[in-house]
Amino acid sequence: MESLIISFNAIVPMFLIIAIGYTFKSIGWITPAEVKRFNKIVFHTFMPAMLFRSIYNSDLSKLMNPGYLIFVLVSVMITFVIAVLAVLPLEKDGAKRGAMIHAAYRSNYILLGTPIVAALTSDGDTGMAAVVASITIPLYTILAVIMLEYFRSGKLRLNGMLKSLAKNPLIIASIAGIIVKIAGIQLPGVLESVVSKLNSAASPAALLLLGASFDWKQVASERRNIAISTVLRLVIFPAVMLTAGAIIGYRGVEFVTLIPLFASPTAVNTFNMDQEMGADLNIASGAIAISTALSFVTLFIWISLFKHLGMF
Repeated sequence: MESLIISFNAIVPMFLIIAIGYTFKSIGWITPAEVKRFNKIVFHTFMPAMLFRSIYNSDLSKLMNPGYLIFVLVSVMITFVIAVLAVLPLEKDGAKRGAMIHAAYRSNYILLGTPIVAALTSDGDTGMAAVVASITIPLYTILAVIMLEYFRSGKLRLNGMLKSLAKNPLIIASIAGIIVKIAGIQLPGVLESVVSKLNSAASPAALLLLGASFDWKQVASERRNIAISTVLRLVIFPAVMLTAGAIIGYRGVEFVTLIPLFASPTAVNTFNMDQEMGADLNIASGAIAISTALSFVTLFIWISLFKHLGMF
């Protein structure tokens, strides 16, 4: 019952906001052109603020085990490679390939990491979750920019990759957050308040736009590709990576932090980035919505299984 409640509290609010966005579209309050325009605002303003705040508020002293850091980073890289190897033989269109890979390897950790870890640990210690967010989300973004740029242009052009990375607002926000954090700079109260408010608006805005972009007919036409990404995201990756973490010996908060990292649904900001970089939006929106709905069940299963096995 505890696992069911945690899954419910994490997933249902997100799904309801998506439904509100879909309702706004259905009654004509927001048009496809407006979704595209507002998505640019979210991508260039709200999402960078959310990423910067995640790094700025992290406590690097919480990450005392370098081996754990290496495991997390290598595991994210492995999920990316598996997604690429799984998708390439099954889909030939570059825009669809990019959306499928992105939806498969990028988890919604930035939104679900802290609440799930807080719910599963006895003392609500979320310091580790914040640190893991600060190192994985920039990696997610760098991999996405390189991969999406390649599938958009069809070439692995170093200059093009570097320009895309240098102009990407999420990369800029990551670098700014890391510099401020390492330098020990304390932002003025007014700036902290602005960043905090933009961060608070990021998730609802992205979810509303996702719902407003959702088209059942278009999503149905991509059901095979969406199913591939969703199975990788909710079944294959948590099975492999959580089992690996258990075998290595991670327990308590270290293991709990891995659950939202590898078992949560597709990240909401994949839709925003896919739009900016020319990936297939039907796959992006469908994978986010479907994986979010199904993760209510799969998160319950993974949490219950590994709690029963004594991992936390």
